[in-house]
Amino acid sequence: DFIIESTPTEDPTTPQTPSTNVERQKNPVASKCKVCGAPARYSYYGAIVCHSCKMFFKRNAQDRQATLKCHFNNDCDININTRHTCASCRLAKCFINGMCIELIRSHRSEKSDKNEKTKLTTDSNRSIPT
Repeated sequence: DFIIESTPTEDPTTPQTPSTNVERQKNPVASKCKVCGAPARYSYYGAIVCHSCKMFFKRNAQDRQATLKCHFNNDCDININTRHTCASCRLAKCFINGMCIELIRSHRSEKSDKNEKTKLTTDSNRSIPT
């Protein structure tokens, strides 16, 4: 296992936003994805995983967890070549390797952020009567 420090890097090109602190650790580590074995550099949602598995987990962990079913006795080999074969086993492997639903930003906060941006854009496009 790798130890990743949570202190920000000194690299000025690395974005330092508060929202990414919850999602991933700052210091990249050359490693393999704990779910599929693809190259991975960061810890997302509690485990070192690739971008593909990060997005898969974000899309499926909350909404589809109960509806996913394995058609192969819940024993599928998940790797970089077969990770699209069984969503149920892939999601199970995400949880086994320490990924946490609680670390995903809620849909509600993302929607409210989007609504605020839309409102600001709409307000700025209105002309002021003279």
